[in-house]
Amino acid sequence: RLKLSKAVSIGWFGLLVQLRLHELRGYTRMAGRWCSRALFVTEELRDQYRELVGDKPVEIVPCAAHEELFFFDPDLRAASRRRLGYAADETVYVYSGSLTEYQGFGDTVGFFAAAHDKDPRSRLLVLTPALAAAQHELAHLPQGSFQAHACALGEVNAYLNAADVGFLLRPPLRTNRVA
Repeated sequence: RLKLSKAVSIGWFGLLVQLRLHELRGYTRMAGRWCSRALFVTEELRDQYRELVGDKPVEIVPCAAHEELFFFDPDLRAASRRRLGYAADETVYVYSGSLTEYQGFGDTVGFFAAAHDKDPRSRLLVLTPALAAAQHELAHLPQGSFQAHACALGEVNAYLNAADVGFLLRPPLRTNRVA
């Protein structure tokens, strides 16, 4: 329950957020109560919701990349690097994802900036549907040190093959701990 005085202290938008969170917790409790079994992607996520599903069967099925969509191919790598204009002596770092806070894009850009300071042949390849926001975040990097692209799922593998290093820097948030 939220008292009016708390609503005033957190503001009306905050109150709406709190109400939405309460609603989502209710849906989670209902799902746990009415499911016949449950799948989780990590043990920590299972442990977090184990009480809600009780003694119903649970399985942990980690996220995995489909081998027909994501694979290494030296010819694809060479062709992708050529198409993107990367030289053989350049180290290509790749970030693939959204720019939501929990994915740590800002940390990635900061880490790349430090890597580029140490080796100016470093390049950052960003794959995201949020191109305008990515360009804004990348604007302080040296010109020519980065590229940002939006692409369809079927195109992602070619871009990933062009890279030498993949970024997956996640801040220590609850979402990331259970993912």
